Amino acid sequence: MANYSGNREAFLFVYLSEADDAAGRAAVDALEGAGYRLYLAQSFAAKDARALKKAAAAVLLMSSGTLNELSPVVSAAAKEDKPLIPVYLDRVELPAGMRMLLGPKQAHARPDYADDAGFAEALLASPVLRELRVTPAQKKAARGLLIGAVAAAVVIVAAVLLLTLGRAAPAAQITGATLTELGLSGDAGAVERVYLYGALLREGLEENGAQDLNRQTEDGAAGIYLPKQDQTVARGTLRNASDFAQLVNLKELALSGNALEDVSPLWTLTQLERLDLSCNLGPISLEGISALEKLESLNVAYCEISGGLAELERLPGLQTLTISSDYLEQTAALSARGVRVLCPSVKCADWETLQT
Repeated sequence: MANYSGNREAFLFVYLSEADDAAGRAAVDALEGAGYRLYLAQSFAAKDARALKKAAAAVLLMSSGTLNELSPVVSAAAKEDKPLIPVYLDRVELPAGMRMLLGPKQAHARPDYADDAGFAEALLASPVLRELRVTPAQKKAARGLLIGAVAAAVVIVAAVLLLTLGRAAPAAQITGATLTELGLSGDAGAVERVYLYGALLREGLEENGAQDLNRQTEDGAAGIYLPKQDQTVARGTLRNASDFAQLVNLKELALSGNALEDVSPLWTLTQLERLDLSCNLGPISLEGISALEKLESLNVAYCEISGGLAELERLPGLQTLTISSDYLEQTAALSARGVRVLCPSVKCADWETLQT
């Protein structure tokens, strides 16, 4: 099969590890047989990353033995917001970090089908494959080829400058014990959503946040209640949010049901749109939160807040605030400008008992 990564036709980036070649070759053959242009990668070198950027979509074939190999590919695809079709060649248990990056993608598991024909039919019916288009990256590359001869001198000068100034820094990789223990790895800039409720990393945001600080788990541990899941989970022990500051492109973050005291490192995450800090035993200060100009939703219910709420009035995009009723009188200015203020029933007066 001849790899295609040109600029005239839409094509699929297909990743198939050499270790999975026998198990995944039927899927590759089905795509090629259906007429799709393919770029088949069995490693992820620089040329493969360039092909992924230009591809209309990506088909990622993986098995339980090659998940680690796929991690940088998944991170790069998420960073490019590339349409994905995950294909599981056996029964796999995705690490939490990879589950979060893949999100609710339409996946196909080979063990769910009796034969290759049925599997191929389902794969080819994927909605992602219906409307493949030449990508902006291909168009940009094509324009570059058209003006290449005219701009040769400029390219030479640019090359000299690059050699002088040095190569661009590689993508920052996730570091820190807090994030690695949660199973997050790879490109820090590719992570857009993290949902931590107590000690449990979840795949989605609890729309109404966690509730009821006086809940207990089945084994008697202190817990928080997740009404969307109708589930009580153990409280977490996270006190420091500094590791999360490296996830510079986060749009949604939940650090609920922990013991956070200093949340100021989060104010550097200027892409945040939704932030859930509910049920932290704190107290926490919101001083500096006005730096989050894109923030639309903030949940600080069941939190003791020090320093008042004045900074919330300087959040231009704030639409919804969930906060304990103790602070309701301080939200008048926000309500007056149309911010939706939600108050759960439990008041902060209950905390003395809960924290002793």
